Amino acid sequence: RGFCSEYNNSDHYEKQVRIFGHCVVKNGYYYLLGLNEKGSMTWSIELYDPNNLIVLPESESTELNPVEIVGRLKIYMENNIAYACIEVESIACVSGTFS
Repeated sequence: RGFCSEYNNSDHYEKQVRIFGHCVVKNGYYYLLGLNEKGSMTWSIELYDPNNLIVLPESESTELNPVEIVGRLKIYMENNIAYACIEVESIACVSGTFS
């Protein structure tokens, strides 16, 4: 929470970003993963998709979907807890893998 409030007041909040990664869906939540060359996760960030732009089936973590996301760095609140996330403005499937 401390990180989120600090982030909320930073210069990065609300900035638009373009980022590549692998999109997975777990329990109705969307995540963008970065992978190393061996396919292990190196980072992840939650994706917030208020306009239902992401059309992916629930997937196991082994089913990876390389995508390009354009969105804004945001905070959203759930059960009084703040989460850093990317609010999706566009998503495109791409070929290849990223690390």
